[in-house]
Formats: sequence, C-alpha cells, structure tokens
Amino acid sequence: MKTKTLLLRFAVCVAAGIGFFATAPKSFAINTSFFMGKWKLNEAKSNIENGTGRNRMVVYSMAGDQFKVVTDGTATNGQPSHSEWVGKFDGRGYRVTGDRSSDSRAYTMINQRSMDFTGRHFGTVTITGHIVISADGKTRTVTTHRVDVNGKRFRSTAVYEKQ
Repeated sequence: MKTKTLLLRFAVCVAAGIGFFATAPKSFAINTSFFMGKWKLNEAKSNIENGTGRNRMVVYSMAGDQFKVVTDGTATNGQPSHSEWVGKFDGRGYRVTGDRSSDSRAYTMINQRSMDFTGRHFGTVTITGHIVISADGKTRTVTTHRVDVNGKRFRSTAVYEKQ
C-alpha cells in the first residue's frame, strides 16, 4: 500500500513539474538578441584551414516566429557562396539552401551567448560547430569541425565582428 501511495505522489509531482515547464513564462526563454544582426569575418584574427570555405558575412534575423541565417562567402572551390536557413534554435534539423556540404542544419542554444550547430547531408553529419558571442557583444567566434567528401577532417576558428 505504501508503495502505491509513494508512486502516486511521485507521478503527481512529475506531472506538476511537466505542467510548470510547459507553461513557464517566456522570461525563462534564452535571450537570442546577442546573435541578431550582421557579422563580418575578420580574417586576420581567424584560423581557417585551406580547403574549407569562408563565410565572409553572416546575418541573423527574424522570419516570423523563426530565425533566419544567411551566409555569403567563398566556397571550397573559390566560387562565391550563398546559403539560407530558416528554423528555430531548438536542436532540430531544418532545411538549408545553397550549402553544397549540407541540406539541413540544426542550432541548439546553450545560453544567451553560445550555441552549437550540426550540418547534415542526406542524414550524415558533415559539420559541427560551436558559436560564442563575446561579453561586449561585438565579436562572434565560430569553431567548426568539418569532413569533406573524401573523409578529410578540417578544424577552423572564424572570428566575426558585429557591423
């Protein structure tokens, strides 16, 4: 009898906790405003390996209730590149267009100044990364790990300045 009572109390507590977090006020949400805006690559401060592309400009904006990330730069073959992604920073993969190495990208907020991302091509992870916004909000540092079509691994650190 005591076991049933304890299990029932536990179930009620769990249900109450789930209800609280499902209806928690937006003040518990992570502030994403530090990422918003236009970011320009500072090549002198960056360490980008040869054989990888360069996103020279990255723009974060809102698209309704979702986020939009637009990149412009140079692809690995030296040609201009342009990609667009629209989704939520919820860790789920959303379609990306214009990126030859991935067809979906997932962003996961860690806190208001950092997030992780993963790019996939036909379900296979092709790039992972970590993004950090500086305390003063003027610098964005992106560390990426990429695998090319031949299986060669690349690690780069790109430093961006807010425009």
